[in-house]
Amino acid sequence: MAGIVAAGLAPWQQRHATEMMQARLGSPLTIKEIARACEVTPSHFARAFRCTFGRAPYRYLTDLRIAEAKRQMMDTDLSLTDIALMCGFTDQSHFTRVFRRLVGKSPGLWRQAARE
Repeated sequence: MAGIVAAGLAPWQQRHATEMMQARLGSPLTIKEIARACEVTPSHFARAFRCTFGRAPYRYLTDLRIAEAKRQMMDTDLSLTDIALMCGFTDQSHFTRVFRRLVGKSPGLWRQAARE
């Protein structure tokens, strides 16, 4: 496909998409909703987002959720269940699976090590 150049999101779309994701960490958010807000189709949004940020929108959102969970584990004494729900995971076991896959240890072990 010579001549086709992958185009990323415009700066306003980048800002809008990332602000939406940050604001809605704890609630369900679909690519369709973000794409609508960025005035593009969901398929175009997904391609352009990956081109701009180097990862899929879902992975970017998951990374934001994990970063917020880490912050909560460091700064609060909330239970892991409360943190999981606050950060948009369906339950603590979902949070633990995702956290372990991305960070390499369970949230409980990570919290303990980070606080030492």
